[in-house]
Amino acid sequence: MADFGLLVVCILVSVSAQTLLKMGVDALGGVHLAKGVAEIWRTFTHPIIIGGFVCYFLGSYLWLAVLSRFPFSRANLYFSSNHLLTLAIAIFWFGDKFTTANMVGALMVIGGLYLVSLR
Repeated sequence: MADFGLLVVCILVSVSAQTLLKMGVDALGGVHLAKGVAEIWRTFTHPIIIGGFVCYFLGSYLWLAVLSRFPFSRANLYFSSNHLLTLAIAIFWFGDKFTTANMVGALMVIGGLYLVSLR
């Protein structure tokens, strides 16, 4: 059971990383590649972006621990539940629209998680 707790923490940290990066680019008003090095500096020194990358680093470290405890195929399929969390955050926090395609994709992920949970 502790292994699944580690997996859940890994997923939550990874979803936090994605959420922080989205919040950071929104706070910056977007990332404008044509502005060159100054834009890169502005982006990578923004505190929310830094927080997002710290979470990605921590999530990557936790992912290594998850991979050491689960079969590779099972770990990756369980990790796909992060898509459900990011979908919920996108809809409820960032105001994205919930579409039929979102619903079908979410149901497919849920179905896949159910199938993987069968032994």
